[in-house]
Amino acid sequence: MRMTGTCGGCPFFNKGQPQEPGQHMGVCSKAPNGERVWRRDDQDVCPPMTKTTLNRIWWPLLMGPSVVTDHCVVCGKTWPLNQHHPVRRSAGNLFGWDGKAVEKPTLTLCGSGNASGCHGLAHSMRLHFRFEDGEWQYLITQEPESDSEAFGMEGWRRIRV
Repeated sequence: MRMTGTCGGCPFFNKGQPQEPGQHMGVCSKAPNGERVWRRDDQDVCPPMTKTTLNRIWWPLLMGPSVVTDHCVVCGKTWPLNQHHPVRRSAGNLFGWDGKAVEKPTLTLCGSGNASGCHGLAHSMRLHFRFEDGEWQYLITQEPESDSEAFGMEGWRRIRV
């Protein structure tokens, strides 16, 4: 079973166009940074996605790699640190032919749990992330904003890697 609209109909991956007929969006374990790329059905290393419970707004973020550093990727602090999921774990999943969910990327943020530092800002809807033009970017807002609103705002900056 193939997910409807993945072959040429997806507005997020490869600008919605497969590179050649018979290709479908796949998760390639051998691609650099685990990026999502177009692959043919006969290429076993890249099982095409077959179904999703994940809203399309989050699909571009799944293209980004996890970033694990010894400092916060937003402010640069070195302690306390933990990994944040830009795509919430509760947001749903994207599944490949093998039935396994695509792994969601994480970013290193400062803060104790979900309550303080940049991690606290992210969970209070004031720190937002996007993956665009091959890089992770962040935006800090004065007031809590939904990600769909934040994605349309100006002022995005590159994370510190």
